[in-house]
Order: sequence, then structure tokens, then C-alpha cells
Amino acid sequence: MKFLVYFSAVVSILAWQNSSAEQLKCQKGWKRFGDMSHMLEIKVVSGKPESVSYTGSTKLREDSLAYNCFFDANPKDKTIVWKDSGSRVQIVGMAEKDTPDKLSLDYTAKRFTLNFEEFNHRYHCGQAAEPPKSITLIKGQETCEVVE
Repeated sequence: MKFLVYFSAVVSILAWQNSSAEQLKCQKGWKRFGDMSHMLEIKVVSGKPESVSYTGSTKLREDSLAYNCFFDANPKDKTIVWKDSGSRVQIVGMAEKDTPDKLSLDYTAKRFTLNFEEFNHRYHCGQAAEPPKSITLIKGQETCEVVE
């Protein structure tokens, strides 16, 4: 009986160590008014993405309001379909009736690229804000790579 208890405890500890969660984040800021600033956050558990959050913002002039884009998804969200194939997560959601959002998150151990394939920017973004074609987070770097 002692062996079974000890074995269970070791297995539990190993499973806990392997399921460590990381919160990764990168940003890319404005260079001039009218540019977009971007932020991507990804929660990774045991090497797999468990949530993704994107925020983009633009400010047209110094005295104007900023316009934002926002998208947040995780596999527990009942309003989306989250399919992980091992190196790519397909994310499909219905922002508005008959207007699906289709995004993909390609990933390796150190690199995560969110691709905005079909993104209802009227639903997720303010007037002048628009998401990029893709945004890449590289583990250990604070600055995102952005393809406009």
C-alpha cells in the first residue's frame, strides 16, 4: 500500500511539473500618429496554447481618441470552435450572424503567429483601427513582429 501511495504522489508531482503554465506577451508601439500599436498575449500550458488575446490601437492625432481592436479566445469559450492540430490552432467564431471570424495560431516551442484570415473588423474594432495580416510572438522577445 505504501508503494502505491508513493507512486501516485510521484506521478502527481511529475504531471504538475509538466503542466506548468506560461503567460507570454509582446508589444509593438507607435512610431507616428496613424500607426497601429499591437499587443499579443498567449497562455501556454505544457507547450500548447490555451488562450490568445490581441489588442490593437491607433491614434490619428495627438488630440484625438484612440481606436481599438480586441480579440480574445480560449478552448473553453462556447462561442468559438478551437481545433488544435499540434502545430496550428484553428479558431472559428461567430461575431455576428452569418459573419464568421477565422483565425489561425501557428506555433512551435518558441514562436507563435496569429493570422487574421477572416476577421470581422467592424465588430471587433473602432472606426480607424484594423488588425494586421499577422502578428508573431517570439518567446524571450518583448517586441512583436507585425505584417500589415
